[in-house]
Amino acid sequence: MHESEDGRIELWYGHESLPYSIFESRRLVHQGDVVKSKSLDAVLSVIKHVQQERAQEELASGKLTRRERERLETRLESAGPTYDLLAPEAVEAVSSSMRRIWDAQRERTRKHNLLAAERRKAKAILPG
Repeated sequence: MHESEDGRIELWYGHESLPYSIFESRRLVHQGDVVKSKSLDAVLSVIKHVQQERAQEELASGKLTRRERERLETRLESAGPTYDLLAPEAVEAVSSSMRRIWDAQRERTRKHNLLAAERRKAKAILPG
């Protein structure tokens, strides 16, 4: 590396100057540059819709403690209404897809917990 008196920097390997560019680590990126605002609003609307559906299902299940129920109801009230930015069939398609993912994750967790319980039982039976 060689720095000239005028501030220029050159990188050298042997007798050859290497090309380079300066990476700006504190570059400002605006949300609009990453995704279009309309797309982000639609995705967030779908996510909010799915979360509210799931919360309603949990409330209806009767498996929540009073404290969990109160927290969930408060969260639903503070979330406000959802705004349908997509056609209902699109919201339903994304919603059902997310629900399948959530159900699959719940099933994996259930299987993991059953396996862990079996391991604990086997460990308790072994003389130690």
